[in-house]
Amino acid sequence: MKNIEDLNREIEKNPNNYNAYLQRGLIYIEDLDAGVVPNTVFSFKDYSKAIEINPNCANAYVNRAEIYKFWGEIFAEYQSSSKNPDWLVKATYHLKIDLSQCYLMAIADYTKALKINPNDVDTQQARARLMQKLFLI
Repeated sequence: MKNIEDLNREIEKNPNNYNAYLQRGLIYIEDLDAGVVPNTVFSFKDYSKAIEINPNCANAYVNRAEIYKFWGEIFAEYQSSSKNPDWLVKATYHLKIDLSQCYLMAIADYTKALKINPNDVDTQQARARLMQKLFLI
């Protein structure tokens, strides 16, 4: 797997390389395991750029849906205490994202991915679990 620097160079050479954005987004997400949660913002931007370049990239929609779902979980956890992590509030404000809508935006991205790849069972199940969580099914 390539590292961030390699992918940065690829993107610099070819800014329309949606796959480089997708791969770089995956690397940022891997940092979640290391406790670097704010990197979801970088992944979100990379997945959004991959979608902008190639709107038929189902993986970018699925990966972005996972970030929306993650942000929705954080919002739900902190909603009762009226405290949100500063990084999340700043990042989503800058991205013009309404935290209360993250679950619905995740469902929308899962749905877009399924229009591209209707037989993706994992995405079908992820969307169904989230819809069930919101009592939409």
